[in-house]
Amino acid sequence: MRRAGTSRANRTTRSRLVAAVLALLTTLLVASCGLRLETPAPPALVPDEIEQVRQRTVADAVAVQTLADQAAATLTEGPLLAALSTVAEASAAHLALLGGVYDPGTTPTPQASGPPTASPGAPTASTAPAVTPQDVVALLVKASAGARSDASAVADGRLARILCSVAVSRALLAEGLAAAAGVAPPDVPDSAFVVPVAVPAGLTSTDVAALVQSEDALGLAWEITAARAQGDPRASEAARALEHRSRGELWARAADLDGTALDPRRSSYDLPPVLTASASEPAAVLAELAALEGDLAVDYVSLVAAVDAGSRSELVDAALDATREQARLGGAPGNTPGLPERS
Repeated sequence: MRRAGTSRANRTTRSRLVAAVLALLTTLLVASCGLRLETPAPPALVPDEIEQVRQRTVADAVAVQTLADQAAATLTEGPLLAALSTVAEASAAHLALLGGVYDPGTTPTPQASGPPTASPGAPTASTAPAVTPQDVVALLVKASAGARSDASAVADGRLARILCSVAVSRALLAEGLAAAAGVAPPDVPDSAFVVPVAVPAGLTSTDVAALVQSEDALGLAWEITAARAQGDPRASEAARALEHRSRGELWARAADLDGTALDPRRSSYDLPPVLTASASEPAAVLAELAALEGDLAVDYVSLVAAVDAGSRSELVDAALDATREQARLGGAPGNTPGLPERS
């Protein structure tokens, strides 16, 4: 004879099994019908300081690209249209380099952004004032200064290196666009390179020794070029040689290398043959000097990632100085100067 308690226990167990099976069937049925039970929406991601810097630089890239496209819309051909197109293309490259526009809840992906949608009450295309190249130049200068400031202050060294390249690119784009528009060159604030009195925190003695030798060797290259030049170019080439030699000296003093056995400067260097051969074409010499200035810019941009936050401004300015000279000599820094892996 079964006990009454055992029967009740069995019935209870069977009831629980039936309830579990019904719940499972209900879940499968809901899923097969394309429905889902309501769940709370995931909380919005709050960007940290580094992400805020990235998004700010991305927003500037979109704004510059949009304004350049608007300014180019009224043109059909000519150097000004080409310069505006270059600005828009560079800004698109910066956008991709930075990871694109952030879409909340998804991974940032590179994507193009069209002109912003007009807000209620905003001027329409027919009533808004026409965008001029000077407007684009002004925005480039402002965006370059913002990227320079963030490159110096952001905690992430890798992002700082990217921002340095973007800041340099925007400054050069502003200067190139102003020249194409026939307006006065823009004043890029706080961009004159001055070697710091003390070595920026984060640089090793090996890093500084490499800078000392690079600056000094490039000074010798310019001295040889100046010695063979005639007329007006000779004075400017001699001045550039003096700049590089002086910077090498100042870096050596900052690192206490001057006058020591660790001073890497030498009386001569193994320079490219085109600079030392007497029969070299002037154009080939300038192309080689442009390449050397570009290499120096790569050095400075690379070191930005190693320097502590708050101590990078001089390196950004040094990268701009070398890249500007590279461009003046006919070199092609590209949309991301100082980043050889992106060229």
